[in-house]
Amino acid sequence: MDLYEFMLRQSDSLEHKIAAFEEKLKDAPTDHLISTRSGGRTKWYAYNPETDHGHYTYLGKKDDAKTRALIKRDIYQSILDDCRKDKAAIDKYLHACSKSQGPGAYAKLLSEKPHYLQFLNADPDPLKQKIHDWLLEEYPYNPERDEYKVKAANGLMVRSKSEALIIRLFLEYDIPFRYECPLQYENITYSPDFTIMHPRTGQIILWEHLGRLDLDSYFARNVVKFTNYRKLGYYPYKNLLLTFEYKDLPFDLTIAEEMIKRYLI
Repeated sequence: MDLYEFMLRQSDSLEHKIAAFEEKLKDAPTDHLISTRSGGRTKWYAYNPETDHGHYTYLGKKDDAKTRALIKRDIYQSILDDCRKDKAAIDKYLHACSKSQGPGAYAKLLSEKPHYLQFLNADPDPLKQKIHDWLLEEYPYNPERDEYKVKAANGLMVRSKSEALIIRLFLEYDIPFRYECPLQYENITYSPDFTIMHPRTGQIILWEHLGRLDLDSYFARNVVKFTNYRKLGYYPYKNLLLTFEYKDLPFDLTIAEEMIKRYLI
């Protein structure tokens, strides 16, 4: 992947982030939030410059929900501002490249002499070949998937919109994966959400998305499962990646993307 293609992907990724944070901010409160420190404590105040005319409203403990909403609004807005700034800079670069230089030297060479790749493919990279063969291998199909209703970007039917979003990231970053590939522990068969072959090392990594942690039965069931995963040699953030959501915490695509960048690229 040359720099131009990489920047194209970054621009597309930022576009998705911008849309996600704009959605988060759509119904956010509009008051300004002010904080002061006094006697080792933080005090919070809110005001609306259009209606309050300099009058500040103290936010006490009973107003914690509003204070948290305003803090989250400010955090989301700052991330959104950074994303817009970065995308503008990247798009300026892409525009300049498309006008002045077009494709990079590597892309130009392959477009003019595609037979070069035929020669290179005679002696393929061992890891790339291993990944290629692994992706082509058949594995048992989970019959429950016939009931799944969400369609991912690659056409795969999955359990949830969150899983479909994770698959979109895998496709964007060329992460080789299997969906719900069975994993055996003694007489128990598990179906991890994603089984990944690390694109640089070939290491097998599991990725589980926990979407109902607010349910006691779901939580308890996963405690047992992760205990058994540990006995199979899978440890969190070593070769077992986890994303979460529950009633009061929706799935955050940016966290999943940061995990891919940190652990899989």
